Amino acid sequence: MQVLVIGGTGPTGPHLVNGLIDQGHTVSILHTGRHEVDAIPAHVEHIHTDPFDVAQVGAALGGRTFDLVFAMYGRLRDLARYFQGRCGRMVAVGGVPASVITGQPLASS
Repeated sequence: MQVLVIGGTGPTGPHLVNGLIDQGHTVSILHTGRHEVDAIPAHVEHIHTDPFDVAQVGAALGGRTFDLVFAMYGRLRDLARYFQGRCGRMVAVGGVPASVITGQPLASS
């Protein structure tokens, strides 16, 4: 499969990228280019652009499509709209900062 990982150079990215490669997938990563990670093999394509600006993402990717997109960085809501019809599946991985004050019950949802 042709896989695009948006982000990929953060703490969990290299593990995901290398796991996908180990499974036989062709992986490209889209990131700002501000830092590179030695744990990602040199043959992995790096697409440098601003993942928070969907117009720049579109310009960097042109008409390319992917079987699978992992969006781990950027403006996920906008990226999801952009990739509609441009990928077979998309997985968005986001995080929310949380803190717990000792002695206080957690709010239930």
